[in-house]
Parts: sequence; C-alpha cells; structure tokens
Amino acid sequence: MTILITGATGNIGGEVVKLLARKNIPLRVMVRDPTKATHLKEQGIEVVRGDFLHPDTLDTALQGIEKAFLVTSNDLHQVEMESNFVRAAQRAGVQHIVKLSVMGAELDPALPSTFQQWHRLVERQIEASNMAWTHLRPNMFMQNMRWFAPTIAQQGAIYSTVGNTKISHVDARDVAAVAAICLSESGHENKSYTLTGTEAISFDEVAQKFSQALKRPVTYVNVAPSNLKAARLANGEPEWYLDAELQLFACWAEGHGSAVTDAIADIIHQLAITFDEFVQYYAQTRSLDFFNLERVATGFTFLEGPVCNASGNYLLFCDAQGDAIHKLAAKDRVEIFRQPAGNASGLAFDPQGRLVACENRDRRITRTEVDGSITVLADRYEGKRFNSPNDLTIRSDGSIYFTDPPYGLPEMSQGKELEFNGVYKISPDGQLSLQVKDLALPNGLVFSPDEKRLYINDSATRTIYCFDVQPDGTLTSDRVFAQMTGDSDDWNADGMAIDTEGNVYSAGPKGIWIFSPSGELKDRIYAPEVITNLAWRQNGNCQTLYLTGISSLYRIQYSIS
Repeated sequence: MTILITGATGNIGGEVVKLLARKNIPLRVMVRDPTKATHLKEQGIEVVRGDFLHPDTLDTALQGIEKAFLVTSNDLHQVEMESNFVRAAQRAGVQHIVKLSVMGAELDPALPSTFQQWHRLVERQIEASNMAWTHLRPNMFMQNMRWFAPTIAQQGAIYSTVGNTKISHVDARDVAAVAAICLSESGHENKSYTLTGTEAISFDEVAQKFSQALKRPVTYVNVAPSNLKAARLANGEPEWYLDAELQLFACWAEGHGSAVTDAIADIIHQLAITFDEFVQYYAQTRSLDFFNLERVATGFTFLEGPVCNASGNYLLFCDAQGDAIHKLAAKDRVEIFRQPAGNASGLAFDPQGRLVACENRDRRITRTEVDGSITVLADRYEGKRFNSPNDLTIRSDGSIYFTDPPYGLPEMSQGKELEFNGVYKISPDGQLSLQVKDLALPNGLVFSPDEKRLYINDSATRTIYCFDVQPDGTLTSDRVFAQMTGDSDDWNADGMAIDTEGNVYSAGPKGIWIFSPSGELKDRIYAPEVITNLAWRQNGNCQTLYLTGISSLYRIQYSIS
C-alpha cells in the first residue's frame, strides 16, 4: 500500500508525512515545486511534481496510489483544484481519500460561509465517487494564532470580530495525528469527524493565556468587521479572502464554533492538546514573532561576551570557538576586531575605556591598552593556572570580578590545576584575591546599580546567588536570589545583565529570564536557540538588549517598565 500526501511542505501535511514515515509505510508526496521537498527526498520518501490546476500532472502523481490525503490552502480556485484531484484519483483507481475539510460543513444545506460551502461541494463529489472517503472537519487551528503575533509583539493586543463567543480551537498536530490513523488503519471509511480541542474559550481567555505564557499583558480588542477588513486590506491581503474569512468569523460569533467533541481522543487514544499546552509551545518556538527579536548577524560557531563601549556607538562580541572578537559597527556591519583572541569569552570595558577579556584558551585575564598592546592582568592563583576564565564585570573603581569554571578545558578536567571553580577579584592596584570557592560552576555575574550587591550564576544548579559587596570590595552574605527551574532543557544559567531599575536579566533555559530586584520572575524572552550572554546598548532614549546565541547575534527593543 502506497499513500499519497498532498500539502507535504505545510503544517498538516508535513506532520502526516512524519507520522506515517515512523510506521515505515510507503509514501509518495506531491508538491508543486520538488526543490522545496529535498529534505523529504533525503529521508528516502518519494517526491513527485503535481499541480492541482494541471490535471495531467495529477494523473502521473496518483498512479499506483491506494490512499490519498487531500489538503489545499485557501485559494480562489480551491473547488476547481480539489475537483481536479478527485477526478484524477478516480481515473487512477485510488480506493480511499481522506479530505481535510472545515468545521461547519455538516450544516449543509444552510452553510453560512464561502469556505464551508466550498469544502462541502468537494465532499459531495468524493461521496458520489466510487471511492471510500473520510472527511476531517477541524475547528479553527490553534496555529492560526500566528495572525495575532505582530499585534501582540507591537501592541500587546489581539484583534478580532467574534465578540465574547467561545471557540474550541484545535491543534494542527492533533488533526495530523487523526489523518495519519485514518490513512493507515481501517474502520474510518465513509465517516466524518468534527475535530476540536478539549474546551471552548473566548478570545478574552485566549489573551489571558498568552499573557501568562509570555509574562506580559495581552488584551483582546473586539472590532467591527469593516474596520478589521480595512486594516488587513491595507496590509495587502486579497479582498475575496477577507470577505470569506469574515463570513467564517460571523459564523463563530453566532456560536457555531463552540461545540466540543471527543473525536480526537477516540481516534488517537490520548487527550487532545490543550490551549494552555499550545500557547507554551508556540510562545517558545515562535519567539521571534512575539518578542520582535531581530537576528542581526549569524554564521558563527559559539558566541559570547557582548559589550557596548561607553558612547554606545559600537558593540563587541566573541566567537569563542572561532577564536575571534567581532565588532558590530555602523549600519550593522560586522568586522573582525581581533583574531586570534585566546578563545575569549567574557568582555568588559574598564573606567578608562580599555577592553578587559577572559581568555579561555590561554587561561588568563588580559587588558588591551590604548596603543593596542596586551597586558596580562592575571593567569594564576597561588602559583596554579586558572581553569578557563569565563565572564567578568568591572566595578566603578576599576576592580575586576571574574568567574573561573572549567568550561574551556577538555572534558572540564584535563589540565585542571585548581581543586575548585572560583570567583576572583583583581583590585585597581593589581592584587588578586579569591572571593568565592564553593559554587559548582560559577558563570555570569553582574553588579546591582548601586554596586552594593553582586549577582553570580551557578550554571550547575541554574541558581542566581546574591552577595553583599563590602566597601573594600569583598563579597559576603551569599544567598539564593532566584532559580531558573521547570523547563526541560539542557542549557543552564549563563551570562547576565541589569537595568537601571535593578531588574536582573539572565541567560537560561530557552532564552532570557528577567527577575525583579526582589527575585520575582517578571518576564521571559524566548529565543530560537541557546542564549549565552547579553548586554545593553543605549541609543539616545532607546534601550536595546543584545543577545548572543550559539550561532547568531540578536537584539530586541525592550522596555524596563
């Protein structure tokens, strides 16, 4: 049995392919442009060209196919496209079509929206054929929340026209799971399934759930259909599509989208994904959408140590494994500042504007003088070499505080001479002193705005410790400030920054964790990759936060209020 999947490069079709491939079922995927499916071909899946508007290509694609999954995007020619496919499937001797339809198609003949009418026309055509059929009628996909990502990011708001009605949104992954079972198992022939989530919720509740997941206020604003249409027309969306969509919104506003079914649980034998689960997943995987997080530069091996010079006209950052310090200059031009750089990791400017660096490879702290020469400030404690100085911060009196975990050592042990992983201070007169020796893996560190407290990350426990800073610079009275727990992620606590209000920003699991001066979690900025460190850049009245990921440099305009 060979199954043909259409829409294989989309959300639903792609997930169906993945699920069926796991069962080692022979698959063929039909795409209009095979170059967009090379990743599937590399997995050993047969890829063929097929265009819904060119029936001859459909005949070729369907030859030898027993079952087919029919899904198309919303298109002005949707009925023609799907009808072409049904007729070609009949000619090819296909035995069973599983069609992705829409909730409400069961309201025939009183179908309230164009989309429902179109889907029902094709459903009837399939039912009148000599083929078995299964109609999947999902409610609004949770993944359609992408519509609202720009306004959530820019205005903290969701705009729609459905009022206070409740909608039983469904996750596309559940719909794909149902489709995969209907295609691969018997017992679903000549049946229709209305697919919904586990509960019906209003858009006010949707906004509340996004507020909780993003840890920022999100509100729902109900607008007149004409105003919504005008705004989206201005964004270049086609009028026919907006008219059809507003018809569907009107259908929901009348309560037609509030029904909850158990079809998903009955078929896949597990509960449907809840909206809470979806929002957590979506907020993390689509962080660039929700946080206006901009990728500035990419293609590096392991970024670290962003730091801005005092005037804010350029930023330095390290590619630790690439052994280079890079400079982000005007117009986002990236250039080499120094290479080799001792596999530098942490960077900071001292009060005189000189660059101080933690060099992993050379296991030392260096300072770049005005003339460009390099001065070694420290490379040993009590005659033993440091592990691999990682991050640093500099007090206003010029005292340098740095952490010394073994991250730069092979397997974190080879060549290790010190029995502990310390936190050190270099005083303005050059005297080195050990301040902390009982943290497992000290990493990022940052002073409070008044320099009376020093925050230090312990990566091993994802814990931020707070130390009191005495007038002579010694550290006392350590205590737990905050912990980054609850995320199933491999990445630990890393670099830190602080704002003028004393809020602490820490790289941690899945992005940046933001804590109030009292240690309360205020917000999170999710990122598309591991974030290692961060730094503020002041541009006039605008605060920009720069983040170093493993491969990329990011920035975000972030309000500290």
